Amino acid sequence: MSVTLPFLERAMAVRGLTQQELAERSGVSRDTVSSAVRGGPITSRTFKRLIDALDLVPVRAIAHEVGAAVAEAPARVGGPGG
Repeated sequence: MSVTLPFLERAMAVRGLTQQELAERSGVSRDTVSSAVRGGPITSRTFKRLIDALDLVPVRAIAHEVGAAVAEAPARVGGPGG
């Protein structure tokens, strides 16, 4: 499973963290953090490490991603079945 974290850069800014600082806190490489900030996929293990390092609640982090995906999806006209 891989996920992306579109809110990662904002969460880092709110906490005053650089990519290097987040990498050190989470135990992942700075390159991994950089990739995640750019929207690259990450593993569920890395996801957990990053949200733990940012003191985020996993459900809220996932809900944010799902909400963003729904907002970007084209609206269906006419309900189910078109």
